[in-house]
Amino acid sequence: MTYAPYRNESTRSSILAGIQDPADAEAWARFFDTYAGYVFGIARHRGLPEADADEIVQQVMAGLVHGGALSRYDRTRGAFHLWLARRVAWRVANYRRDADARRDAESRYAAEPPPDAFLPDADAACEEEWRSAVLEEALRRLRAETNPAHYAVFHASAIENLPTDAILRLHPVTPSNLYQIRRRLSARLRALLPAVRRDLESGAGLPPASP
Repeated sequence: MTYAPYRNESTRSSILAGIQDPADAEAWARFFDTYAGYVFGIARHRGLPEADADEIVQQVMAGLVHGGALSRYDRTRGAFHLWLARRVAWRVANYRRDADARRDAESRYAAEPPPDAFLPDADAACEEEWRSAVLEEALRRLRAETNPAHYAVFHASAIENLPTDAILRLHPVTPSNLYQIRRRLSARLRALLPAVRRDLESGAGLPPASP
């Protein structure tokens, strides 16, 4: 299952509330936008309906932003997305086990999964969601460096898979222009993906452990 970029602004704003340093707040906002869809997707794959998966996003992200959990991530022990997936799976297990705990997320910000908690290395759903997160970040970087009109054409063709005649009606391009834009930006996207995956898996650019 793939999930479109996570866009729950109320959740994002409530979690980031209280961060005093604007630079820290901006870094955490980027972190949320990069990883919240991944967290949501794993929770959905593990059987939660959307509302409950949103609660898992809140619990996991609040623990990272305000609970200091990020300071316990050790890059030498594996990829960041696997560490994060482990936390998500643990939260889902607790969420199912204790209905009352659903109303008390704040008291569990600093809690840690036990050493033998679920490890997602072979979890196909986790990897599928991770590929989606990497693609979304690569597209964000591509969009930032590309002529907006060309990016819109590329996204409609290569990502949304709209038929050519529909794209030509929506955008002022010729079939030749469309082909050239798609070929050029597809090549650039392919070049970006390995670097994006390395960055996200290493935890590069993670925000400060404590706001």
